Amino acid sequence: YSCGAPIIPMVVVSLVILAQLVPAFIAAIISSAAQITSYAQAGVEQMIFSAVVFLLISVSVYWVMGSIFAMIIVTIPGTYPLLALKIAGDMVVQRRLAILKRILWLALVLILAWLVTIIPIILLTNWLGGWLTWFKAVPIVQLAMLIMTSLSLVFISCYIYTLYRKIVDYDRQN
Repeated sequence: YSCGAPIIPMVVVSLVILAQLVPAFIAAIISSAAQITSYAQAGVEQMIFSAVVFLLISVSVYWVMGSIFAMIIVTIPGTYPLLALKIAGDMVVQRRLAILKRILWLALVLILAWLVTIIPIILLTNWLGGWLTWFKAVPIVQLAMLIMTSLSLVFISCYIYTLYRKIVDYDRQN
């Protein structure tokens, strides 16, 4: 019985992803510090600051691209985390920009779905709450956000897995 077998390798890959996100975290810290101190407000400082932040975030995105697929590969029985990271890195070579484009498309679709779903629910809840006082106690917005979060996680998982399968099938054909 090995039901929980991929849990430890998945945690290892997740820790590697967190380590790969360190440059983005540093960029966020630098960005917030610059805004608080109003260092990069105009001119050359702002241009250099923006370039450094963009480069730090780009490095993190470049590293994480392959690790996303490593989280799928590590669930294959007998696959070790470092081997999964190596296989995923080999899979995304020369495809990082195409994968990034598809992940950005996923983000756009999710943002639009959230906007189309949640904003009308909030507006309707506020409108009905003005007329019916008991309606303010009903957590409709929170329930809608819980359902949208659950559906979004399922959609993201299915989309990433489908993208992974397309890459594997393409490699198998060539």
